[in-house]
Amino acid sequence: MNTRRNFIKNTCIACTGAAFGASVLQSCSSIKTVNSEIANNMMTVLKTEFATVTTMKVRNLQLPYDILLVKENETNYYALYMQCTHEDNAVYTDGSKINCPSHSSQFDMKGEVLEGPAIRALKRFRTEQTETNINIYLKN
Repeated sequence: MNTRRNFIKNTCIACTGAAFGASVLQSCSSIKTVNSEIANNMMTVLKTEFATVTTMKVRNLQLPYDILLVKENETNYYALYMQCTHEDNAVYTDGSKINCPSHSSQFDMKGEVLEGPAIRALKRFRTEQTETNINIYLKN
């Protein structure tokens, strides 16, 4: 009974999001969003953007989904594509885990599956630091 209740609850949340657009789901989150251009299959974010946060969404309208950029420590950043590996839906984060509203898959903040139906981790992009930037390489 509890599983059915969770399914109905999560389905209603997904329907609400579909009815009002993905921005409703993303507005529930207080994750900072920055826009970045794509040049040579790379996106760049200024390190100063991380002055008060450790996690942010990086957006470019050429990409169907945002990229979650996480500052693990002063020398390590990683980037996850915010696309569920189950059925290619947008995922969102509350800062402690990553959720898919369509079928309730959950991922940890490193993109690893916590709860299915997804069985594969989120796509991860290679990152590189310069003195002032974090570069996200869209093709490895």
